[in-house]
Amino acid sequence: MELPDLPILRLDFRLRAEAPVTLPPFLGSTLRGAFGNALKKVFCFVPHETTENCWFAEACPYQYIFESKNLGNIPSYELHNMLRGQKEFPHPYVLIPPAPVPKIRLNSMQEMRPDRNFNDDFQPNRFSRGESLNFSLLLIGKAVRHWAHVLVAVRLLASNGLGEDAARAPFSLTAAFAHDAKGRNLEIFSEENKRVMTQEVAPVNLAQLVGLKIENLKDRMLSSGENKLKIEFLTPTSQRILLQGKATGQLGFSSLIKKITERIEFLTFLHSERPQKIDYRSVLTETEDFCLTDNSLHFYRYKQHSERQARMIQRDVFLGNISYQGEKLKKMLPFLKAGEILSVGADTPHGFGRFIIEV
Repeated sequence: MELPDLPILRLDFRLRAEAPVTLPPFLGSTLRGAFGNALKKVFCFVPHETTENCWFAEACPYQYIFESKNLGNIPSYELHNMLRGQKEFPHPYVLIPPAPVPKIRLNSMQEMRPDRNFNDDFQPNRFSRGESLNFSLLLIGKAVRHWAHVLVAVRLLASNGLGEDAARAPFSLTAAFAHDAKGRNLEIFSEENKRVMTQEVAPVNLAQLVGLKIENLKDRMLSSGENKLKIEFLTPTSQRILLQGKATGQLGFSSLIKKITERIEFLTFLHSERPQKIDYRSVLTETEDFCLTDNSLHFYRYKQHSERQARMIQRDVFLGNISYQGEKLKKMLPFLKAGEILSVGADTPHGFGRFIIEV
């Protein structure tokens, strides 16, 4: 089955620290919270205490992008059965933060301890004055319309600063780039040229983007003569996508493809310019013959403070490598590559679930 015509626009940002600051080992939640605060200031122009009381809730880009509630009051019978009863829908953006850097090489004993604290094994992000922080945002579907406002929000995010209140450090947005249909990075803003270059900024649909990226993978598989590949999870990934959702389980190939295809279905129905209902269940019948050839996943408890909920939130996550082999692997490459672009699992707006494919 083919991938949908779902618009995608990737924006890359380069920030410069204006004062020394130490940030957590994984910056996804830090950047996501700062982005949400800035985006709300960019769009919100009506006085109210909460978004629930907003006069323009159904037309509010902030609520659509960042909170992704059922603002259009889509009837439950029209929704995918896994979205029924959900207070929030999959968001139309993906945060791509820097990958966390491990302190030491993990051994097998550490790998099998699911209660291990993530921050114990990864280095804090320490920035001296003048050092750069790079991250990206992937806008999906109708959210692409608001890319210029997102750029303004990131500039505000930088000037507001990052870090705990007592040790918050300001940053400056020094450059911003947009990816074009050929995957090239086009500079659309720099601190030297204050004018934003808008003419060549245009989304590319998911099917086209995947088509551009998988040819090289197919060629490498053909030259090696082997139907196998490795997937490396670069950022914390929710353990919910594991077989049985447990650290003692394995990430079966069918479980991974199921989560990826469901994510494509949800995003396409909710966020494409014209709602498209697609059903990839038939794809799953072709994933039963794949075997796991290597499992080097590391399991953690990841804790973060939620400003909105005013409490600590704990997540069970994993990172690391896993390898698969199967005769129909080439047929599954478009879905795997789509998952690489869109990330997988819960909390992708926090930067979770980012992986790359290696052949």
